[in-house]
Amino acid sequence: MLGNGLTTNRTYDAQKGYLKTIVTPGIQDWTYVFNKIGTLTSRKDNKRNLTERFEYANLNRLIETYHNDVLKEKVTYDAAGNLTFKTGVGNSFEYVAGTNKLKKISGGSYTPPNWDLIGYTSFDKISHVLQGTDELFLTYGSGHSRVKSVAKRNNVATIT
Repeated sequence: MLGNGLTTNRTYDAQKGYLKTIVTPGIQDWTYVFNKIGTLTSRKDNKRNLTERFEYANLNRLIETYHNDVLKEKVTYDAAGNLTFKTGVGNSFEYVAGTNKLKKISGGSYTPPNWDLIGYTSFDKISHVLQGTDELFLTYGSGHSRVKSVAKRNNVATIT
């Protein structure tokens, strides 16, 4: 139960355990659809009558997002899995030679922040980001999946 006395109810697919709905009466009413491998293919905000549909290429990479069947976002990748285009971000992504480490984005409306430092793990995932006095530390498990993040802002840590 929430602080306002409302209860949020979630339903799940009995066989796969995938989320099917999230409903908080008067607040939210969502429906989710996943494909057979567990990738989100659509979600509907029943309160606003907005349906988002997600299209994927081979390797299950997101390539298109639709809002009520209108294309809203397109993403393309090169053979190495690096972004080459993303709607609203840019059409030229430059990477450090021989890596997947992003160096520069141009040709769009997005200007990435100037990072003071970006550190990487031995398996080429971001481990540490420093921007001014703000820091982010990422910890990964045995399968190289993120298991912990610690963000520090004004020397106050938030752990997720």
